[in-house]
Amino acid sequence: MRKVLTVLSVAFTSMASAHIHEKKETSQNTHASTASFVSSYQQWVDPNNHFVDFFSSNNEEQARVIFIGSSAYSQDGQGNRPTVSEGMGYGLLLSYANDDQATFNKFLRYLLSTANNYGCSAYGNQTCYATAPLMMPWIVNEDGKPFWFLASQGATAYYSNGSATDADIQIAWALYLASLKVAKNSWQSSTFATTQGTLTYAEIFQLMGVEIRLNDVDMKNLRYVPGNQWGAAGVQVLYPGYFTPQAFASLDTLPVPDVSSTCPSFPAHDPINSLHLIFKNNIAKTVSIDYMGGNGGVQVNGNFVPKAGVPNGYTVSAITTAEAVFSSTNPYYANASIQATYYDEQGNPTMKSNYSMEYNNNQWTVKDNGSSTESSFCQSQPGNSVFVCLTDPNIQQVDYSFATVVNNSLAAIEDFQTKYSTGLMPNVIHYDGTNYDEWSESFGYDACRFPLWASDFIKNNPTHPSTTAITQALTGLLGDKGIASFIKNGTLPSGGIDAIKQTAVGNWNTLSPPLNAPVTAAAEVLNNEQVYNALISGVVSYDITKNQPSTTDPIGDSSPYFNAVMVLLTRACMENRFAVP
Repeated sequence: MRKVLTVLSVAFTSMASAHIHEKKETSQNTHASTASFVSSYQQWVDPNNHFVDFFSSNNEEQARVIFIGSSAYSQDGQGNRPTVSEGMGYGLLLSYANDDQATFNKFLRYLLSTANNYGCSAYGNQTCYATAPLMMPWIVNEDGKPFWFLASQGATAYYSNGSATDADIQIAWALYLASLKVAKNSWQSSTFATTQGTLTYAEIFQLMGVEIRLNDVDMKNLRYVPGNQWGAAGVQVLYPGYFTPQAFASLDTLPVPDVSSTCPSFPAHDPINSLHLIFKNNIAKTVSIDYMGGNGGVQVNGNFVPKAGVPNGYTVSAITTAEAVFSSTNPYYANASIQATYYDEQGNPTMKSNYSMEYNNNQWTVKDNGSSTESSFCQSQPGNSVFVCLTDPNIQQVDYSFATVVNNSLAAIEDFQTKYSTGLMPNVIHYDGTNYDEWSESFGYDACRFPLWASDFIKNNPTHPSTTAITQALTGLLGDKGIASFIKNGTLPSGGIDAIKQTAVGNWNTLSPPLNAPVTAAAEVLNNEQVYNALISGVVSYDITKNQPSTTDPIGDSSPYFNAVMVLLTRACMENRFAVP
């Protein structure tokens, strides 16, 4: 059986809001009404079928998608029955598609709890130097904790608390869709406890949008990257299977983050012996507030996130403004201090704010104790409001459109198709043309998601500026120089197609639902009768109840999970269930 976990270990024109999911009258596909799927969402969420685990934690009903019924390879032996963030994104989308708000909320509570506890965008020396409290770790064990993951036995281990871009953007997309349902009174307004306060779907979506903008995009070349755990290596590759234009389009409905460092208009603040602090983090990573206190108490808003076990220790997320009030019972004297530090991936401090504030003789004075040149402050009159701003000189690069990211990323896919004179695309595109192995150069169990999301976007956005180029790439993929000539016995080859050598990987002895299903959805949208008729029977007849995850599955084998979600996502796309409400 296919071991998808090994695969996933390495995976981590303006689209103005008026263009997103345009409400056009589109002709319904003639096949959708005749395709009768054996597998259903109701079977998938049935606990007896072991795809979804339902449980209660901290008096909250939660649910997680099972990735492997047995265990993942791990150095510390902690990878039992894991969940991946990608699967949680699928769970949200499937529950949205089936109008199941109760399960949607259970999935969301689970991924928020893991993200709040373990989400990290800069990890080194077994320490998280920059938290990412809304970015779920890409893989966690049955207890919701990251672990020392191995791609295969004997591989180099790494701690799995970094996020994956495909999951991040699809979770955000699902939240966007849910917020629209609430706005139309189709779903009830719901709130969720996070380290940044009690938030709605729309508020979580907005905060995630900032994290995605900073962590999941190469801001120099404006293409998406695999995820924040890749570091500098992430800008060298592109995963075509992550291409989800509707997710990026939803993110373009959000305002570009405010990264100005202009001193604000200070609100009136009393009494004079207390201090109102406004701290703005204008850098691309979370900042650690290593010490924050004085001779009195301190009250903070939700953007000062407490550090566990560190009195008066906090973090402030990227592109976030946090506020605090220092108070003193002494009417004549008070003091307070703040030291904010950004740590790089090796744990080295690169920028910091270090100020002490003192109240004496009826006035506040601010002293700079060695702040970096990237830090600045200003003070109100009579001086008991202070604005501190820590700014990355390159932060203006965040002012980009996600539409550009879509177009540039698609261009990389099209360049590959042109270079190799094929409609195929691989699991991984290496921009320098090197470092290919059989898995990365194959259209297989990662790239297979491109036809799924591309076809859904085309169906719902027929006149969008990007649709023509997406349609061309998809048409090439399904054409004679792409997939069409590799279908036999109602299936694509078991390991996919080598997109460089243009040869089959594996054989045609058994059906490959994760490959066949998305291609069928694309053939339906493109009215490609040849491909559709060759594959549809095996897709609709696949029975997830007879292929469930099990504790007796081989270690690292995620095929029951992946087969099921790809068939169900394909069904949802063919039934047009991801259209904006």
